[in-house]
Amino acid sequence: MMRALAVGAAFAALVIAGAGLRTHLALSCARGEVAFGPCPAAAVSGSAEELAEIRSRIAAGPGDSWAYAALARPGVQGGEALLPAATRLAPNAPNVVMARANAALARADWAGAVPPLVQLATHYSAQTGDPAALLARIAASGHASLLRPFVGRHSEWFPVLVDEAVRLQLPLEGLVPLVAHANATGAMPTQRLRAFVRTLKRRGRWGDAFGLWLAQHDGRVPVLYNANFDLAFEPDGFDWEGPADAPPKTGAVARTRPFPGRRQVLEVDFTGQAYVTPVVRQYLMLAPGRYRLTGQFMATRLRSEAGLAWTVRCVTGTQVADAPAFRSTAFTETGGSWVTFEFSFDIPPSCGPVASLQLDPVAPFEATAGIRGTAYFDAFSLKKSPS
Repeated sequence: MMRALAVGAAFAALVIAGAGLRTHLALSCARGEVAFGPCPAAAVSGSAEELAEIRSRIAAGPGDSWAYAALARPGVQGGEALLPAATRLAPNAPNVVMARANAALARADWAGAVPPLVQLATHYSAQTGDPAALLARIAASGHASLLRPFVGRHSEWFPVLVDEAVRLQLPLEGLVPLVAHANATGAMPTQRLRAFVRTLKRRGRWGDAFGLWLAQHDGRVPVLYNANFDLAFEPDGFDWEGPADAPPKTGAVARTRPFPGRRQVLEVDFTGQAYVTPVVRQYLMLAPGRYRLTGQFMATRLRSEAGLAWTVRCVTGTQVADAPAFRSTAFTETGGSWVTFEFSFDIPPSCGPVASLQLDPVAPFEATAGIRGTAYFDAFSLKKSPS
């Protein structure tokens, strides 16, 4: 281990304003190594004696890479002039890499800042998100293409960048093509990709979210995904899903299960307690027009005053409409027999492109009063009717 000296470290805070980014450098400090965390306000870059000692080392040994790296660090007067020599002698020294990043950021040279920031993020993001956060700001400001050559199978820093972009509430639309590329190259773990899609949905970025969902499924999905309920539900996408804010002990639980004589069916078990609506839903990307929904239904010991209904509700931004564009007739007790149903409904031009197909109680008060019994659904099909 090399002897530690007081080191001044600086990182740029990128601010999105007007047509682009502006940067300013904020000093931080460390002892012997680069630091990314906050430091006392009184921190200085190093005493005159320390700097004189380092310059003496360079005079005595022009190839002293550590001395060049120490002087080239941000905050040292004249340090930037030594940066080219420090880069040749110690290209991977943390202080040198950080100084290169800072120098580029100070010039608003995003192309020059990205490589050293990626290097820092690769080796230091386990301890701090700062390099990844700076990269996230660069990407979100319209320069995501600069990062694309660095995103590959072993880019473990990239999911950290995405997390930082979400944490900082940065605009995400510029990141979407980069996330799609990361997914294609194996740099985006499935769980992190799903979390990003969830964030896009919560922000009302439905087109971007659906595009990434398509990318996960080789670019092709039916209008109604998992219509036969044969697949386990995929969270945070455009599959069937329950309410995100349902309490642990809810009065309605929707799940897939095997059923005699069939493969998997949707089972909705009501316990008589209050529950959050909708019981289950799927967000659909539907063009305006007329659609036909078919399926099969069975209920056993279903105790409900008004029954259940499938509704279609328009989605605007992040808001699902209170008034449905369509409500089916009521589903009530069938005595354990399967019955086939068919409904047609219209998606008006004002509704698209996102609608929610969801299962609700016909009488809203029953979500509070509770329902008892079990409802089953299977063999759904949703098709657009000919014009």
